Amino acid sequence: MHFKAFFLLALAASSLFPAQFRPSDIAEAVSRMPGVPRYSDVCLSSRWYRKDGLRDRDPKAHVDGLDTFQMARDLFATRFEWAYIMNQGDTEFIRKANEGGIPICVSVNTLLADEVGGSTFLRGRTRDLTNGFTTRPDTWQWNVLWGCSIHPDYREVWLKHARFLVGNGATALQQDDPSFNVQALHFGGCFCDACDAGFSAFLKRTATPAQLTAAGINDPSTFSYRAMLLALGNKPREPFYKYKSNPWLKERFVAFQTWGVQDFFRYVHGELDRTAGKKITYSCNSEEPYLQEVHDFAVAEYYSPMPLTLYETFAIARKRGKPVVLTLAKPGVFDNRLFVASSYATGGSVIAPWDVYVGSYVPRFYGKKEDFAPLYAMARQMAPFLDGYEDAGAVGPEAFDARYPSSPITVENPSNLYAFIRAVPKNPEAPVVVHLLRTAPDPATGITLSFNPAAFFGGSVKLRMITPIAYDAGPFSKASETKRFDALVETRVFADPSRTQFRLPPFDLWAMLVVEKDPNPLVQPYLSGERVFQGSQTVTLVAAPGNEIRYTLDDREPGPKSPLYSAPLVIKKSLTIKARSFGPAGASAVASAAFTAKSAFDFAADPALLLWLKADALAEADGAPVPEWKAAKGPSLTVPPTAFPDGATPVAPTLSAGGMGGKAAVSFSGNHDVLSAPGLLNEFGVSRAFTVFMVTRSDDPLFGFCGNMDNGNGGVPRFYATRGSLIYDQIPQSVNPSSSAGYVETTCYAMDPEGQVRAFKNGAASGSLSVKPVASFGGGAFAMPFMSGNVCRKGMVSEVLVWNRCLSEDERASVTRYLMKKYPGK
Repeated sequence: MHFKAFFLLALAASSLFPAQFRPSDIAEAVSRMPGVPRYSDVCLSSRWYRKDGLRDRDPKAHVDGLDTFQMARDLFATRFEWAYIMNQGDTEFIRKANEGGIPICVSVNTLLADEVGGSTFLRGRTRDLTNGFTTRPDTWQWNVLWGCSIHPDYREVWLKHARFLVGNGATALQQDDPSFNVQALHFGGCFCDACDAGFSAFLKRTATPAQLTAAGINDPSTFSYRAMLLALGNKPREPFYKYKSNPWLKERFVAFQTWGVQDFFRYVHGELDRTAGKKITYSCNSEEPYLQEVHDFAVAEYYSPMPLTLYETFAIARKRGKPVVLTLAKPGVFDNRLFVASSYATGGSVIAPWDVYVGSYVPRFYGKKEDFAPLYAMARQMAPFLDGYEDAGAVGPEAFDARYPSSPITVENPSNLYAFIRAVPKNPEAPVVVHLLRTAPDPATGITLSFNPAAFFGGSVKLRMITPIAYDAGPFSKASETKRFDALVETRVFADPSRTQFRLPPFDLWAMLVVEKDPNPLVQPYLSGERVFQGSQTVTLVAAPGNEIRYTLDDREPGPKSPLYSAPLVIKKSLTIKARSFGPAGASAVASAAFTAKSAFDFAADPALLLWLKADALAEADGAPVPEWKAAKGPSLTVPPTAFPDGATPVAPTLSAGGMGGKAAVSFSGNHDVLSAPGLLNEFGVSRAFTVFMVTRSDDPLFGFCGNMDNGNGGVPRFYATRGSLIYDQIPQSVNPSSSAGYVETTCYAMDPEGQVRAFKNGAASGSLSVKPVASFGGGAFAMPFMSGNVCRKGMVSEVLVWNRCLSEDERASVTRYLMKKYPGK
C-alpha cells in the first residue's frame, strides 16, 4: 500500500461506509517477535558507557560530563541499542543496565580483535589479489583489519566475542557494518583462499555447463578467479567494479559474496543460540533485504524528520515483517523533536537524540532532557494506546489512503498538520487513536477537526485530547523514580453530544486523540472534500442513519426548509457550506466548512520551464530501445557519443509501457544505458535558482540524473539529483529526503536565489540546506541515470520537469498535484 497524492479524496457516493472501511477493519495485525522494540519503547543508544566526569571516548565530540544512566533516567529509557562493549572492564555497562531492568543490545562488527579485549587483527581478514590485507579506507588509521564473512577463522572470532557479551548479560546483539564482504567490494573485495575456493564451489553448484564454457572455465574445481583477475592486469585494492573481467563472472562473484554474508549470519546465529540455550534477538544497521532475512530487526540512519516519509518507511518495514529503528542523522532541536513524535505517531521506533551520529563532519548530537523528556513521558503514559494499535490511515498535505472511499477525517487548516489514525485490528469496540502532528512550530493556532461518522462507530464520538506538558524538573524527576507518568501529560475531554466536528485548542507539536463511541443518535453532518481545490470539487455530506441533511451555500444557518441533501455537491468557486442533521431527536449542531478555489498553474506556458520529458509521449513499442527522448519542451535527450571512463560505449535505454504503476516509463538497466543533453543546465543558468521534479521508480536511492559530464561522470562543482539526495557543489553539501525502494515517487528539489535548497518527497517537505550558489557546474550536462564512478544506476523514470527559477509554494503544489494524479501509486 503506497500512501501519497492529495489531501482528501471525494466520496463517490453518498451512502455510509461499509463496516470494512472502519479503522478497526483497515488496521492489519502485525506479528512481532519477542525481543524486538515495541511501539511504546524508548530506545537510547549510548555508543560507549559514558560516566559523569570522564572525558567522552568519541574523539569527534569532545564533551565532558556525559552520563549514560542519568540520561536513561531523564528520558525514561526502556531499551539500550547499539552499545559497544569491547573488554571485560566495559561490562559494568551491561551489569548496570540489567540491574535497572533495561534490556541492552550490544554491538559486534567486522573489526573484532582476534581475542576479546585484544589488539591483534589477523585471523580471517579480507585479502586482496596478491594476498595482502585490505580494510575499509577510513579504518586504516585505527590499525584494524576487516573481517571476511566466508573465512571460518573470522566466524570463530565473531562467536568468541558474541559468547562473551551474551554470557555477561547482553539481551540482544546488533551487527555494525553487516554487509561484510559485499561492502569490501568497494575497496578491492576479498580474494583470500577461502573466498577463492568458495567461489569455485559456488560456480560448480549454481552455474550451467554452457555458462561456464562461455566464461572460459573448463573445470570449476581447478578454477581460480583470483588468478584470472591478476592475469587480466587488475591491480589490488581497486574497487571491484573497476576490475576487468567477464561481466557474467563479476555478477556471479557479487552473488557469491552476498550469499556468503547470509550464510555467515545463519551459521553464527545458530551456533550462538545453541550454546546460549535460548533465542537471541539480532539487529543490524541496514535495511537491505538480504540482511533483513537473517536479522530480527534493523537499525538505520535517516535524514528526514517529516511525518509522511517516516509513515511510508515504517509501512514498508511492516510489510517485510521486520521492524526498523531509525536514528536521525541531523542536529537541531525541532527536527529531532518532530522525528521522535512522528515515530510514535506513525508506528515505528527511533533512537533518542543523545549520543547519535549526525554527519561525518560534525560532532555527535547530545540532546537535552528539557527538550525531549516531555515527548518520552507522553509515550510511556500512552503505552496502552500505542502497543497493539496498528496503522489505519493518514491524512495531511499530499497524503492519501486508497483504503478508504473518502477521508475519515478532515482538518480545516491542514497546511502544517498531519493526522495518523491507529486502531486495534478487528476490534470495532476499542477506542481509535488519532495522532496529530505539526511540522512547524505553531502553538497559538487551534484546529477544527471533523470525523466521518461512517468511519467512526457509525455516529457521534467522544474525544480525549492528550498532550505533553512542558519540562519541570520536580515532577519529571519524580516520574523517573515512580514510573508513573500521568502527571506529565494534559488531558482535555470533549463530550458534547452529537458532535462530529470539534474545535481543538492550540498545541505545540504532538497531540493524541482517543476517540470513543457516543451513543447519541443525532449527529452533525460530515463534509468531505479538499478545502482548497482547482477546477471543481465534489463534496459529500454524511450523517447517521435515520436523519436527513439540510444545507446552505450562502453562509446562512440551515433550517428545516433549507435545501435537502440528496446527492454529492459539485462546486466550482469559493464558498462556505453549512449543514445540519434533522431527525426524530431534533436538530443537530451546525457543521461548517469553507472551500477555496484556486487557479491552476499553467506550467507548460512558463518561459522558465527549460525541460519537460514525458515517457507517455514516446512512440516506441514496449521493450524497444529509446535512442532519443523527444522533449515536450526543451532539447531532446540522446545517447552521448563519448565513452564511459571504463571504455564502454553508451547504449539506449528501453521503453516500459506499464512500468510506472501502469504508466509508460523509460527503463535504465544500469548496464551503460544513458541519455543526455550536453550543457543544458549551464546554458540556462540552473546554477543560481532552480526547481526539479522527477517521477521515478527504483530500488536504488541514487537513481536519478547527473548534471555534469554528458556521459554522467565527474565534474566539480556538482549537481546530482537522485531519489534520495541532491548534491550541490561538493559532497558534504547535500539534502537527503528519504527514498522507498520499489515505489513510484515524485521527488522535487528547489533552490531560491539566496541558496536555500528544499527537498520534497511526494509533496511533503523532506529537508533543507543552505548553500552558496555557484557560477556553473563541471560540464553542466543533463545525463540520466546518475553515475557513481563507472556504476550506472538502475531504475525507471516517467516524467522530468526542470525550471531555472524557484517556483512559489502554490506553483510547486500545482505541479505536484498534476504529477501525483497522473502517477498515483506503486
